[in-house]
Amino acid sequence: MKLRSLAFTLMLSCMALHGVWLFLSSAAAAETDSSPVIEEEAFGESGDMAGAMHLSPEAKVVNMTLTEAVQLSVRRNVQVQREYLTRITQKYSLEEEEAKFIPNVNLDGTASFGVSGAYQDTYGSSKSSSSTQSSKLAISPNVVQKIPTGGEFTFTWANSRTRSLSLGADSSDSVDSTSSWLLKFTQPLLKDGGYDYNMASVRIARINEQSNILSLRDSISSVVSSAISYYYALYRNFRLVQIAQASLERSRKLLEQNRVRIEMGRMAANDIYESESDVANQELSVETALNDLDAARLVLLDHLELDRSMYIIPVERIQLEPQNPDYNECLALAKRNNKDYLGTVYAEETQEINLLQVKNQRMWNLSLTGQYGEDYTGLAPGDDYKKNGWEAGVELSAPVKLFGRDAIARDKALVDAKVSLRRAQINLHKAELDLGTSIQNKVRNVYTQLKQVNQAKRSVDLARKKLEVEQVRMQVGRSTNFKVVSYQNDLVSAQQTEVNRIISYVSALTELDQALGLTLDTWRIEFVTQDEKLLKEMEVHEWGYF
Repeated sequence: MKLRSLAFTLMLSCMALHGVWLFLSSAAAAETDSSPVIEEEAFGESGDMAGAMHLSPEAKVVNMTLTEAVQLSVRRNVQVQREYLTRITQKYSLEEEEAKFIPNVNLDGTASFGVSGAYQDTYGSSKSSSSTQSSKLAISPNVVQKIPTGGEFTFTWANSRTRSLSLGADSSDSVDSTSSWLLKFTQPLLKDGGYDYNMASVRIARINEQSNILSLRDSISSVVSSAISYYYALYRNFRLVQIAQASLERSRKLLEQNRVRIEMGRMAANDIYESESDVANQELSVETALNDLDAARLVLLDHLELDRSMYIIPVERIQLEPQNPDYNECLALAKRNNKDYLGTVYAEETQEINLLQVKNQRMWNLSLTGQYGEDYTGLAPGDDYKKNGWEAGVELSAPVKLFGRDAIARDKALVDAKVSLRRAQINLHKAELDLGTSIQNKVRNVYTQLKQVNQAKRSVDLARKKLEVEQVRMQVGRSTNFKVVSYQNDLVSAQQTEVNRIISYVSALTELDQALGLTLDTWRIEFVTQDEKLLKEMEVHEWGYF
């Protein structure tokens, strides 16, 4: 019997030593293994998770990938719809300014008809009555054409026809027809003149349009980034629920094993309280994780504008292929796409144009003028006649503001324009420095988060091996329940850290995309500057002003 007991003890000792050797060998392998994490495990079927969440069979459970969440967010988001409505008014603002050098053709027409009558009684000696009908028709088309140098052609053509018909003792019928046209040209030489000055408002409108397009792009990108963030938050909480439930199962299993040990007399009865306390703590952790999961679910559903009773199961398999962003390439991309930086560039360009306008308005008003016109008059009865005439000259208006408030206001406008330009230049320089720092931080954060993912994965592997060895040691009586519980908690903590590091890494990539203005390109979302269907719906179809 003694030999058999000794053999049994040696066998258990060998098992424990073998477990320790496995732990040490795996730790050594982990030290030398620096390969990046390739893929995070995905969730099971919706039915599995629905059971884990204690959902009823009638619950609306839907599997959803990250790509599907992103596409839904763009199609259904109210903010995107509001932005496209705003783009309609912005489109007409640009068209209005770009039509500055398109001929303005207007047609004014009037028509009138009237009847009047008179009756005269000279107290029995004579009586008379008369009536008059009058009608008038006038049509006056006019065309105004501005040219980029500041000149303006004006063509007016006035046509009218008036008929007066009198009935009575002195009946008469007369028709008066007039037609005249005038072509006039004015070219400012100083104030209001020059190509740069007259194109300034068009250039500013185009700059504003580029800024508006960037705002629309960033608004959609923000919606996409929020969808990604909310989806990953749901993913994270699902993983934490799984981790908490797995930890609870281990704690319950250990509790059952300890009860058997107590019955066999291999453990003191008082030690069971430690295991029961651990089970209670794990149950609390599961409930907390489920509550956080439900909160994350509602946030995502609200963003996607879906039914709040729906349960989304994130089945995305997160790819953790290492990214190697280059700082110089990222900085060059950001300078071409980053809205905040380009906003300072556009502001500096706008202030340069504003200074040019202010300087132009300080000049005297010197203009060349010329005109030619013809008048035609037809009278019936009567003779027709026609005349024409032309005129050319130079006009000069030279106000000199020597002293007083007007003189100060004139100088203040120039000083304000110069100060605004200098401020815009300073802001542009500061924005360039800030952009470089921001991109450098985001690039470094990507590398740092990837390293932390690998370190967290290694910590999970080591914590799992450590727990396995300690469980073997406890089976042979070489460990305590306290150590096993502690190592189980260490494994849970390591697994939670791994999940958090994974989410931090993919979030760092999302933030880098946002800073580079590449979010829509990364997710292959077609960016259109106008919603054609909405634009057609809002177009003006009425003729005239009714």
